[in-house]
Amino acid sequence: MIGVSLALVTLYSIVAGGEAFGPLAFTVPILTLAALLVGTIAASLLATVGPALSATKTRPAVALRITD
Repeated sequence: MIGVSLALVTLYSIVAGGEAFGPLAFTVPILTLAALLVGTIAASLLATVGPALSATKTRPAVALRITD
């Protein structure tokens, strides 16, 4: 989130203050950013479901005894 914010501020300063490209409009694609955010969160949740389910089947005492 911090990286996206810094990138948007930097891009805005380049577009708003730059004379080399002429008049440019600065728009933030909110829908695209929201879709990427939702997709990233969904992928991370799906990636953690399998290990979490297998961890629930292991008893804590047995997990502490395993030294692999």
